[in-house]
Amino acid sequence: MDKSECGIIIDMLPNYLNHNGNLSGDETSRVLTHLAVCEGCRNEAAFLLTLKKISAALAADVPENIINSVFNKIDEAANECEHEDVLTVSVAFGLIRDALYTARKVVNFAYQNI
Repeated sequence: MDKSECGIIIDMLPNYLNHNGNLSGDETSRVLTHLAVCEGCRNEAAFLLTLKKISAALAADVPENIINSVFNKIDEAANECEHEDVLTVSVAFGLIRDALYTARKVVNFAYQNI
């Protein structure tokens, strides 16, 4: 299969899979025709659909107020204890919290753009 055609189709897949109207009828036909003959692009489409489903599940799994509550409790416990190890753990959890927020934003962005 022509690699340049695959690149074009892969670029169109998010719009095709979202049915958001950003593809013309000709572009939609082009994607369908290509997917019928290209296993690699079918695999890419299947991967994007799986990623979309996983992203939706992750985004909905834990409400943000629960995450905030858990990390607030950790911060409170660390503030009440002066032991150095607990403070180190609190800093580590703070970094994890920041990473989770960033990951959630990335997942939400990816979900909206797939």
